[in-house]
Amino acid sequence: MKIQKIINKLKNLTLFHPLKYKEIDGSRFYTIHKHTAKVDFDKEMGLYVGVFQNMRAMTIFYAYYESDIPSFGAQALKSYLAHCKNNGLNPYRE
Repeated sequence: MKIQKIINKLKNLTLFHPLKYKEIDGSRFYTIHKHTAKVDFDKEMGLYVGVFQNMRAMTIFYAYYESDIPSFGAQALKSYLAHCKNNGLNPYRE
């Protein structure tokens, strides 16, 4: 029973999920928790910059490494959605 719980937790780690994105006109579009984020590499900053699409407010995240994009994006999304919930706001564009 405990082994099964450990296996399930390991499956949910970003490490075990391949990077999934669609590339359109040089921009990558990642799906993070069923939300789309446009991610570009900013050469001046040396960082990947992600912006979630269809959100009322600009929800941005940064990552040094490509492999960090899903986890940093998930953290930013979680924070934004929690803020909206706590303040009774609709997080999505209408």
